[in-house]
Amino acid sequence: MRMPARSLTKHVPTGGLDASPSAFGPHPFNVTSLKEGRLSVVKRNSRFCVSKYTNAVEFRNLTRASKWLKGAGGFKGNTSGGNVTVAVPRIENWDAKQGLLVMELCAGKNVETELIGGSARRQFYVALLSDLLLWIRTKSFYWKNFAPRNVLYDDSTDTVYLVDFESPLRIGRRRMSKRSFGIYCQDNVILELSAVLFKREQDVVCPAIWENWRSGSVRLAHIEGRRKRRFIQLHHPGKRLITYAEFVQIQQRIVAIATPFPYNGSIFYPLHALSRITELNLYVNTVLELERQAKKWWPSIIKNSLTAAPN
Repeated sequence: MRMPARSLTKHVPTGGLDASPSAFGPHPFNVTSLKEGRLSVVKRNSRFCVSKYTNAVEFRNLTRASKWLKGAGGFKGNTSGGNVTVAVPRIENWDAKQGLLVMELCAGKNVETELIGGSARRQFYVALLSDLLLWIRTKSFYWKNFAPRNVLYDDSTDTVYLVDFESPLRIGRRRMSKRSFGIYCQDNVILELSAVLFKREQDVVCPAIWENWRSGSVRLAHIEGRRKRRFIQLHHPGKRLITYAEFVQIQQRIVAIATPFPYNGSIFYPLHALSRITELNLYVNTVLELERQAKKWWPSIIKNSLTAAPN
């Protein structure tokens, strides 16, 4: 079962990222890189930049997206208001031999950090994500790494910066169909949104995404994320293929587990609490236990799992 992983050991002050609170007290985590040590802030030609160990795919995607965005422009916020420019970090240098990409340090605040940090502008950020997804659909900008943690917003220039382009990027020439957009959101968007948005907010940003799904089957080995695959194996033992209908049901269960809820006068973010559990089987067993229990017990269940976790 793959829920979007977060590094809990190193904080990189990238583009306004701040330490993020969780139900277990404040802890720093790097929301734009899933592996410790891959991302750092460096000084280059008297300017601060982001240095990232990555693949050639990201370099090519950034180059392509940057060129395309100059013609595509931004969007008029239907719900967030204003004219928003969409951009990606400017490439400063690419070392193919080392796999080292140096990019500009973009201004702005990280949308995920703002949401879980209790920002007074929560409604605006939800609206911004909704407008951004509408723009993505209209432009058929199949950005597989869509996630609030990969979106920075600079309110001084009304600019949205999209970061993280390691996965394939496909840019179409016409608006996505309702079915294609729904499947895109199922595969790449809703699991990320569910980590930080309430159910009613998810419905605003991604309305009716479960109405359509692919026909046929998906091979288990092709599903990303060890935790997600392990979760599927427990419920479909011995299978190498599952139908897309079964896969959608699994995704819906993951979303239900990840969705935040009010708890003791604050907001409990299950995914961020679960991300502290690094042992695979313990993680999956904890998730299964959460499904069996009322939400009021979830914080204590996760704490007990953390206590039982091997050192």
